[in-house]
Order: sequence, then C-alpha cells, then structure tokens
Amino acid sequence: MFEVKGSAAVATVSELRRDVGRTVEAAHQAPVYLTSDGKPVAAMVSVELLDEIFGLLEDVDDARVAAARLERLRTARSTLLGEEEFWAKVEQRKRG
Repeated sequence: MFEVKGSAAVATVSELRRDVGRTVEAAHQAPVYLTSDGKPVAAMVSVELLDEIFGLLEDVDDARVAAARLERLRTARSTLLGEEEFWAKVEQRKRG
C-alpha cells in the first residue's frame, strides 16, 4: 500500500479510502503524503508532529519580532544624543 520515501510514506487517495486505519497508523510513525493522479495533494501527520510544527512556527515568528525590535534599538541608538549635546539643546530651546 505505502511507498516509503526516506522518512515519509506516499499513498494514493484511493489507497487512503480503502484503508484509512492503516494510513492513520502510518502517520503516527512518519508523514504520509497523499497523491492523486501522481501529484501530491495532501499530507497526514500525527498530532504530536503537528503540535511541534506549530511550536516551531511560533518560535520563528518570535525570532522575527525580536530581530525587528533589535534593529529598531540599533537605529535609535545611532540617533540618541549624548548627555552634553542633550543639555546644550535644552539650553538652546530655553533661549530660543
């Protein structure tokens, strides 16, 4: 029924219809790619693997947010005034 390719299995949609139970069992071991007319149309994975994937996607999103914040901090630092320059501008505004 299943053709094993590396660390995944491949089954046709027709095979899935004939033996859903076996396909679900296989998906607990490794992803099962489903094909129709020889083309991939879906994949079946265990809930544990799906949770892991979603967790990794959240980690990637968190890393993007952190990188954007770090870049804003770096940019802000280059535009920050030193203490002497700050007080000089304060005095300048008082006079002007």
